[in-house]
Amino acid sequence: MILLGCAIIIAFRFMQTYPIVRILFPREVTFPLVQILGIASLLTVLNLAFRGLGLPFATVLSRKLAADWLYRRSRNPMLLSCLFVLIAAALWLQSLHALL
Repeated sequence: MILLGCAIIIAFRFMQTYPIVRILFPREVTFPLVQILGIASLLTVLNLAFRGLGLPFATVLSRKLAADWLYRRSRNPMLLSCLFVLIAAALWLQSLHALL
């Protein structure tokens, strides 16, 4: 996951340095959206930790099925919220390539 995160950061920096196509989307809207969705990503991990169901990484694995709160709405809210954070970050950077 660390290598994937580093690759995403490098890709976003490259796309920001050498833009080919820009999306004209107001940054005043997208930056708070990135922050809100980042908090939602954190809440999915905290939901598992505080309910005693485990963590999404190798320290304490889940032994029960999480079926409440965010997990009631989505099969995998961690992945979904991280995907939304990346989409909002691409809109914030106004990069079509990052969005694709």
